[in-house]
Amino acid sequence: MKPALFNLRLAALLAASTALFAISTSAAAQDADDGGEIPLPVETVEDSGADGDPDPEEPIPVEEAPVEVDEDQAELRTGDDEAADDEDDEAEDEAEEGEAEEGDEPTEPTIARRELPDYDGRAEPGPDAGEVLLWVPRILFFPIHLVFEYVIRQPLGWFLTTAERENWTALLIDFFTFEERRAGLVPTAFFDFGFQPSVGLFFWHNAPDVLEGNFFRVSAAFGGIDWLRGTISDRLRLSEETELGLTFDALHRPDFVYQGTGYDSERSQRSRYRRDYLEGRLDFRFMPWRESEVRFRAGVIWNQFAPDGYNWGRRGDPTLQQAVDDQGWYELPPGFEGYTAYRQRLDVVIDTREPRPAAGHGVRVEAYTGLGFDLNEPVENRWIQYGGAIGGFLDVGANRIFGLYGLARFADPLGTAPVPWLEQVNLGGDPMIMSGFIQNQLVDRSALVATLEYRYPVWVWLDGSLHFSVGNVFEERLSNFHVERLRMSFGFGLRSIGDRDQSFNILLAFGSEPFDQGAQVSSVRLLVGSQQGF
Repeated sequence: MKPALFNLRLAALLAASTALFAISTSAAAQDADDGGEIPLPVETVEDSGADGDPDPEEPIPVEEAPVEVDEDQAELRTGDDEAADDEDDEAEDEAEEGEAEEGDEPTEPTIARRELPDYDGRAEPGPDAGEVLLWVPRILFFPIHLVFEYVIRQPLGWFLTTAERENWTALLIDFFTFEERRAGLVPTAFFDFGFQPSVGLFFWHNAPDVLEGNFFRVSAAFGGIDWLRGTISDRLRLSEETELGLTFDALHRPDFVYQGTGYDSERSQRSRYRRDYLEGRLDFRFMPWRESEVRFRAGVIWNQFAPDGYNWGRRGDPTLQQAVDDQGWYELPPGFEGYTAYRQRLDVVIDTREPRPAAGHGVRVEAYTGLGFDLNEPVENRWIQYGGAIGGFLDVGANRIFGLYGLARFADPLGTAPVPWLEQVNLGGDPMIMSGFIQNQLVDRSALVATLEYRYPVWVWLDGSLHFSVGNVFEERLSNFHVERLRMSFGFGLRSIGDRDQSFNILLAFGSEPFDQGAQVSSVRLLVGSQQGF
């Protein structure tokens, strides 16, 4: 029986019993007032013999005799009962008045709360290893934490909490979505310090009525008449473990960065160039277990570059052509004449971590290899890319995760021509790996990086992260690697979770010169906005 139903029936039973008792008492008192007799039960005894001795085996009948009650005593008893009832009524009225005066507030218990006994007799355990480890990032990043906590997280948390409480989220979702939230169109914006900002639109449509497991995405961005991008992607979920996708991407942008190649490239020799590309590719994903997956990508890309397509007076950086001709900093990089290439890549990832909200501890091992060649010179201009990474992650509670991982990347020519510089290894532009450097800021034939990361939840859809990395690019197969030639990168950020196609990011990170050149901070990256993930 449900507790509520049981309590209701019990209350009804008590009320009925009280009412019957009151009616019986009133009837008896009324009979006494009228001079009547109150019949009382009397035991009967039966006589068994002439000698008057009772037979223990036979009952002795005895005549019932009514018991007479004196009227004065009945009236006295009835008067006492009425007086007691009047006193009870007055006490109840006073109690109700007292509760009304106190605002129906419960009174304090008269008995003190009993302390919890020490059942096991053992001392309280001290902080565990996870609680101790939490103090490491707290101390190292305390100044950054103050800015992050009181300038970003708390105002943002207040805004998000208010939005959820006032139901703004549902209103916005209903405004920007349609077809029962299976489709939507939302505005986007992106600002990356050192590049032209852009705004755009993101459209998605999940169409189970058309084809079960179909996900259609379109993204368009505008950063001025010389900054245009459009992407179309259609993915089909073949099963719970497999997915097939087709993507077309086009870009026209004038502010890409080049500052030479090698571990010691300098910020002071930065130049700009324009890039146009068209790409079409096919993607296949197989996700057999937990976060493990196998990815295969194949497609064709057309690249065209202009060394003088940038108005350097707007930002203080010269064009690439001016850096080559006037400054003499370096020569044009290989592949800058433009090329059309076929590229394919295979990634294999073994990840023991389970999807959220499960604990985030585990091990991740990944390896990749890719082949590419220029369609105009398929024999002379060929290359291979390969590398891998390994990392361990420790969840100290509530998805507060420490991660330590390292990676190595390589690119080698398979023909007589050098590897185009955009197909070589580049560091920068990644939200977690050497994120203090912008895209293509560090370029060469190989790279080695180690990263310590601390990630923690800020809101139900938002994660915060702190990272510290050491690494750099080097010549072929790390041939000129030396510890003193490593750089540092550190920073913190916020990133939305749950949608790999489009994510919101806030990032502030710093990059340094190599250790043998003083390790001064020479690169600052500030990023705010939504990033495309397809």
